[in-house]
Amino acid sequence: MILFDVRQAYNKHKLKRLGSAQMPLAEARPAVIPDRAEFCGTSVGYSIRESAIPIDEIPVLIVKGFGGTAVAYEPLRDALADQGKHAINSGTPRSLPLREELNPGNFLHPHRLASRSTAAILEDVHEKYAVEQFDIMVHSKGGRDIMWAAHHLPERIRTIIFVGSVGMGANTLPSFIPRVPQFLRQELPEAISAVGRTVGWRDVVEIGAHFAIRPHRTVGEILAIHSAKVDHRLPEIGALGIKTAVLELANDTLLPPATTRRDIKQQTDHHQTFSEGSAFHVAPITQPKQMAGAITSILEELHSVKSQSLKPSA
Repeated sequence: MILFDVRQAYNKHKLKRLGSAQMPLAEARPAVIPDRAEFCGTSVGYSIRESAIPIDEIPVLIVKGFGGTAVAYEPLRDALADQGKHAINSGTPRSLPLREELNPGNFLHPHRLASRSTAAILEDVHEKYAVEQFDIMVHSKGGRDIMWAAHHLPERIRTIIFVGSVGMGANTLPSFIPRVPQFLRQELPEAISAVGRTVGWRDVVEIGAHFAIRPHRTVGEILAIHSAKVDHRLPEIGALGIKTAVLELANDTLLPPATTRRDIKQQTDHHQTFSEGSAFHVAPITQPKQMAGAITSILEELHSVKSQSLKPSA
């Protein structure tokens, strides 16, 4: 049985054509399913791309880094689906209703918006599509943002893969801020080029408004990065029954592997350094196919999963 039973006949038809005509993967992909999850008086969008030939029935949810837009991670979503994982690309909520915005908890801890929106998506997909568990890939600041969901919904999470994640070692403001100019000079142009024309002016204006109109949220997110102690909390997550993996990026200019705690390998179920291509901090955006391959391999190793063909519903 696949993620969405209503699409089973469609996928069988696609698989038959794929096997007989060697159709390109992009052509064989099931269509994107858009949806929205409600939380705190607002909603967050997300999109689902099923895998035509899934290795298992557990989808991967992509949790973005600082300022990330959904469109930038769409190629990674599609690449994960191509390599056997149903993939969910979360939206990025930028604001809350004024009453919630001024709630002391949200005002003083703006990063909660990302945390609660992630939890809302997990529960929404569970309720609408009967998905019991998820694998989660968190990028950069997403490593800090997943903590709330992990502690409140551990039964929904099978695995968390921390990719170029904050909180794995030395990332204090004095050490972090000097790296930003190098990131802007060396990595940002490649990221913009990778996204290319898929990013419209609406996305650009949305990000600009987010940073300009709600500076307290931006400051709060920066402080969340500074205060992230994810490395100390990995054993706690493991005790909740969640498998963890740390995937560092070899040439990361923001969070270089050299700054990671030396004993991080003992704190997680899997540790790996991604060194293909440029292997920058923005690799999930600029190298989606290679990153999808690394993520899928980690999940196969952690859960001893082997590729399987679709089976009819019972």
